[in-house]
Amino acid sequence: MKKIPLFVFVVLFTLQSFAQEKKVALVSLYMPKQLGFVDKPSQQDLLNSAKLAEDTAWNILPILKNFRAQFFKNDADKFPFRLLPEKEVLGNRDYRQFIPENGNVDDILSFRTNLPVPGYQVLPDQKKNDNEKEMFVIFPDCDGIMKIFVKFELDKRGVGPKMALVKIKASATISLFNKKGQKVFETTKSALSQLSGSQITGIPFMVPKKLLPLCENAADELLITLQRDMPGIGERAAARL
Repeated sequence: MKKIPLFVFVVLFTLQSFAQEKKVALVSLYMPKQLGFVDKPSQQDLLNSAKLAEDTAWNILPILKNFRAQFFKNDADKFPFRLLPEKEVLGNRDYRQFIPENGNVDDILSFRTNLPVPGYQVLPDQKKNDNEKEMFVIFPDCDGIMKIFVKFELDKRGVGPKMALVKIKASATISLFNKKGQKVFETTKSALSQLSGSQITGIPFMVPKKLLPLCENAADELLITLQRDMPGIGERAAARL
């Protein structure tokens, strides 16, 4: 067995220590309230999605809150840098008072309603990355900022002229920005619900009681996928920061 020179260990240890000393703040964790579609939707599909988003029984916030809890419990420590404690982010007065550009939009008709985990800002990507740059003003000691965007999409597959098998696809996009406000890393992980439903012509399917169990199951499958892939995601993200 070949011996590895001592200086190689020193270099590796130095790189690892440097990565661990870096600090990143998770500043945005949200999802659209309306349901998306894997395939191109019809106008009726879009109208049904908008109607669903207005339904008070369409309560997907508990699913998103559970995603956040499991992420911090199982995935956050897989990054080779330190995530700023959530209390430091959400408890920052300037962060709480920040008004993002094109952020907390509540407009069902334009399909731009966003639902954040309570306390978090909605920070959609902008061409000039002004929102991200402002985050470094608020958190000047951080080397990077992270955003997580979660979404649900309807995956409908025909099994006959009047019937379709329906599953839910859950996706999470993790983005990392450097001190210049530049996006240096982004990855999207997805998972399909193991549960499914049957959509029959003439019988409404896009209703909360039919969709929520599928969304919850898809989110659970997504968390399993993230936990499996997070070590590799963390290494690639750290290399870009």
